[in-house]
Amino acid sequence: MNTAESYIYPPYKKTKTANKIRIFVNELRLFEYVRLTVLLYDDSTDELIETKVMTIQEEDYKAWGSDDKYIFEYVKNRLQNEN
Repeated sequence: MNTAESYIYPPYKKTKTANKIRIFVNELRLFEYVRLTVLLYDDSTDELIETKVMTIQEEDYKAWGSDDKYIFEYVKNRLQNEN
């Protein structure tokens, strides 16, 4: 068997906390948007908890300027707003 899919009932539930991120630029279109892959990790075990894809566009993209710290702050704020 190469790949298989099935439903689980009752659902499997697991809660983990991520406290470190790594960000990769997937796609950059100058003056329009940047698409990022955000990897969330538990820093004590370096275990990958979750992977997210985010796009920064429009006014948020224009606010980026030349300081990449903006990207980290943007991602952190967006993750906090998801909770």
